Amino acid sequence: MEFMQEMAESMTEMKYSMASVEEKVAQVQEQSARVEKENVPPLISSNVANFVPMSPEVVEALRAEAALNERQRMEAALGDFQAQLESEKNRQALEVAEEKARLESEGKRQALELEATRKELLALQEARERDREAAINVQKYYASQLREKRAATTQSHPRVEVPMPSQVPAQTAQTTADNHFAAQLQATLRNFQQAKVKNDAASRSRSATQVKTEQSSEKRSPPGRGLFRRQPLYSARSSRRRTAPRLFALTFLHATSPNHNHS
Repeated sequence: MEFMQEMAESMTEMKYSMASVEEKVAQVQEQSARVEKENVPPLISSNVANFVPMSPEVVEALRAEAALNERQRMEAALGDFQAQLESEKNRQALEVAEEKARLESEGKRQALELEATRKELLALQEARERDREAAINVQKYYASQLREKRAATTQSHPRVEVPMPSQVPAQTAQTTADNHFAAQLQATLRNFQQAKVKNDAASRSRSATQVKTEQSSEKRSPPGRGLFRRQPLYSARSSRRRTAPRLFALTFLHATSPNHNHS
C-alpha cells in the first residue's frame, strides 16, 4: 500500500512538472510573437532571467525536445512502476501460493488426526460393547447357577410354611410374655431350691461323717492332739454366697410381676 501511494505521488508530481514546462513554453512563444510585432525589447519575467530572443523554429525545437524528454522520463517512470507492480504481484502471488499450500497441508494433517481420533473412538466403543456383553454373559451365568442351586435346594428340602401367630394387642402380648417368663422363673427357682436342699443335706451328711471321723481319730490320737481340731467348712461367707442368688431371684420376680408393671 505504501508503494502504491508513493507511485501515485510521483505521477502527480510528474503531471505538475509537465504543466509547468508547457506554461514556460507558452510564455516564450507569447514573448516571441510580441517582439516580432512591436520590435520592442521583450518583457523579462521574474521566472526567466537573461532571456535571449529566439526564433519560432528554435522555440518549437526546444518545446519538442522538452516534451520528448518529459515523455521519456514519464515512460521510464511508468516502466519502473509497472516492473515494481509486477514484482509486487508476483511476490503476493507467491505468498498466497505458500499460504494456500500451508493451509492445505494443515487441513490434511487435521483430517488425518480426526480420522485417527474417530478410529480410536470406534475401537473404544467396540471394546466397551464387548466388555458389556461379557458382563451380561457373566451375570446370566451366575443367575442360572443360582437358579439351579435354588431348585436343587427346594427339591432336597421342601419349603414348610410356618403358620403366623394371630395379631393380638400389644398390652395383652406383653402381659402374656411377662406371665410366661415369671412362670418359667418360678419353675427354675423351685428346681434351684430342690437342688439346694439336696446339696445342703449332702453337705450336712458329709459334715457329720467328718465330725465322727475326727472324734474317732481324737480318741486314737495322743493327749492334747484334739485341742487343734478343725472347724466345720460351713461359714458365714458360704452362707452369703448361697443367699445372694435367692435375693436376686426374688428381686427380679418382684420387678417383673404383673402388679408391679401395672403400678
